This record gives sequence, C-alpha cells and structure tokens, in this order.
Amino acid sequence: MRAARLAFALALAAAGAGCRGASADDVPALPDASDLEPGAVRGSGARLVWTFPGTEPVYAAPAIDDSTIVIGDYAGRVTSLDRASGQPRWTFETGAAIEAPPLLVSDLVVVGGGAGRVFALDRATGQERWQLATGAPVFGAPVAAGSAILAAGNDGVVHAVDRQTGEERWTWTAGGGVESIVHSPRTDLFWFGCKDGYLYAVRGSTREEAWRFRGESAFVAPPRLADGVLYAAAFRGGLHALRAATGEELWRLDLGGTVKFAPVLDGGLLFVVAGEGELHALDARTGRGRWRVAHAAGLGAPHLADGRLLVGGGDGALFALEEATGRPLWTFRADGELFGPPQTDGAALIVATLAGRVHALALEDDAGAGAAGGGGAAGPGSGRPANRSAPRGEPSGPDPGAGRPERRPEAAPPGPPSP
Repeated sequence: MRAARLAFALALAAAGAGCRGASADDVPALPDASDLEPGAVRGSGARLVWTFPGTEPVYAAPAIDDSTIVIGDYAGRVTSLDRASGQPRWTFETGAAIEAPPLLVSDLVVVGGGAGRVFALDRATGQERWQLATGAPVFGAPVAAGSAILAAGNDGVVHAVDRQTGEERWTWTAGGGVESIVHSPRTDLFWFGCKDGYLYAVRGSTREEAWRFRGESAFVAPPRLADGVLYAAAFRGGLHALRAATGEELWRLDLGGTVKFAPVLDGGLLFVVAGEGELHALDARTGRGRWRVAHAAGLGAPHLADGRLLVGGGDGALFALEEATGRPLWTFRADGELFGPPQTDGAALIVATLAGRVHALALEDDAGAGAAGGGGAAGPGSGRPANRSAPRGEPSGPDPGAGRPERRPEAAPPGPPSP
C-alpha cells in the first residue's frame, strides 16, 4: 500500500511539471476541504449512507447495478457488496493487482488484472465460471460486444472470447500494449488505445485495420465516443477529436500537462483533467475552452451524474460542480485519496479510495446550492445540461476512466503513421 501511495504522489508531481496555467494566480482553485472530517458533506446535495472498511487501494472504478457493487483492489481481491447496506457478499482472489474496472454483464462479473488472466465469475456467488490466460497483464477494462467479451494484454494482443464459455474466438495484435478498448453496438468498429502512440480502428467482422492515428505519446486514458466523434487524449497532453469512422482529425488541443483519465462529455461540453489537478471544460465541437478550475492536491478521474460534474482529489475531497460554469455545489470528504472515477445510477453514488474504503452516498436535489464555497470557474457558461444516462439493459460497465500512476508509459517511436 505504501508503494502504491508513493507512486500516486510521484505521478501527480510529474504530471504537473509541464502543466500550463495551473497556478492559483490565473486558474480559480476548488475550495479547501481540509477542515472536513471523513464522511462529512459541505453543502446540499449528498449524504453518506454507509462505508465499507476495505484496507487495500482501489484504483479502478467500482461496477454498480440495482443491487450489487463490485470492486477490485490492488491486492488482487474482487469483492461483491450489497448495494443497500455495503455488507460483503463474496470475495475472489485473482492473485495479482487489479487496475481495471470490473464488467457486469448478464450473470457474470468479468475482471482482468496483473496476473495475465481474465476471470469470469458468477455474479451471485463469486464462483469462477472460466478464465482466459492472456500471457500479459491486463490493464484495460474488459468490454462486452454482443455474445463476446474483449480483453487485451500489455503485449498488444486483443482477445475476443465467448461470453458464456470463455472459448477464444479470435485475436488481433497491435504494435504495443493495449491500454483501452472502445466499442459501440451501432458499428462494426473497435477502437484500441495503445502504448505505441497509436489509436487503432479495427473491424470486428474481419479483424482488418480500418485506420490508425498517431498521437504525441501513449494513449493511456480510454477515448470517449459520442455522436460519431472519438475524443482521445495522449499521455503527454495532446487532446484530439477524430471522426470515429475515418480517423480524420477535427481539432487538436495541447492541454499543457499529462492526461491519465478519460474525458467525459455532456450537453456539448467536454471535461478533461490534465497535469497536476487542472480540470478543463471545453466546447466539444471546437475544442475551445469554456472554464477551468484547479486543485492543489491533484485531481482524479471525472464523472457525470444528473447534471453534476464529479471529480475527486488526492486529499480525499470529492467535488460536485455545476457543468456549465464549474461552480462548486457541494463537497464530500472521503476516507482516503481518490483516483478512479466515482460511479452512480442517478440515485446512489459509489466512491472508492486508495485507502481501500468504499463510500455510498445518496444524491439529493442540490438546485441552487452553492454552499460548498469557491467562486466559480474561469470563463463563460450556459444553462445546465440534462444528464444523459445509458439505456438500461446494456452491460453495466463502469466508467473506465482511470490510468495507473505506478507505470510510466514510454514515448511513441518517431515516424509518420502507416497508411
């Protein structure tokens, strides 16, 4: 645990070394939460319901559905919790650190980890249904695609397996370790973000490469797909908007600091954390900045919940912000640093920490609230957009927005993209 926390702090420090404009002089700071006790809320909009007293760091986002919460920790343990009470139902030992979010699909929990294996567990009992040996650590979240599960190893091999049996259907190999997989059921394309500095688009029906895009460095953060556009951030801070079908670049922005977390999108606004704790709100169509805020303790992965933008800090503070302006609505103090994104279904908010604690909060109406303090963000805004939640019945995959602080991706090799 000590090593993981030290790596987290070192990564945040390194991330801020080239962060442009992150000083308190020109970017408004989020409110100080050091006076809050763990479990306390300042402002109106949330209240603590229960806390699960885990002991091992949780870097990945929890998975949540109507009755169940599943977490994977740095000791390699998968734990299923009762959503209403936080009481553990079952645990499963994978044998190595888990750094990617679990996937809830059908009656399964699917999880990969540092052991170079993907496990499919019975959702109700935690019993192993099948496992796949990938031959390399799995750092990205598994993805459901019809009756298949896709998972990729740090050796660049993508594995597609039968969801019920684990039987391998096909493989595809990238030029470097695969950090993330993105898929939409509306298209035959899969998109893979890789350590070799490329973003690949591959046709699932033929395994043929449709296009590839060369970034400035490794694509550690999962891209975000919306309305036919892929928003992808390279580790060294280049944010790209690409046509998902062709790879054509629509705009590019240098964020001035490293990016380890997936951007999130709502109401035409794109939100991304870069460098040492600077949160950017951008026009998704043009890439132009709308507002920025900063937090001296560093910021983790952002998340959207019913018109609120949620982002946690290295000091355990979880901030709920107004999307249009960045104005703080309320602040919750978690028992431990926050790295991966919280998860919500609109009524409950689940927050996991690097101290191993898991908090469940009930979300309440915070319209008009602003008691969390802070003066709002730099830049103009518009009206508060409505939340856009995924339709029910789809695989309950958590937002896979977190990178891994203990690994430093290498720079992409020089040279132009291959045709």
